[in-house]
Amino acid sequence: MSKWFEHKGCYYNLSKYYQVCLGDENEILLAPFSFNGDWEDQEDHQLTILLFVSKEERDNAISKIRDILFS
Repeated sequence: MSKWFEHKGCYYNLSKYYQVCLGDENEILLAPFSFNGDWEDQEDHQLTILLFVSKEERDNAISKIRDILFS
């Protein structure tokens, strides 16, 4: 079953991503591969980066994503 998350008018199918992690203070990274935080080897892969206005907004979004994934 697909699990969807809306961000700035776009819908992301979380079921298509292998890993969801926090990026910089205002980012959430959606990775279709296992990501260890080393950017050097990621040229061939496409990360989806969700940008937020603030860290608080980002933290609220990661909580919503967690609820979607584990409900």
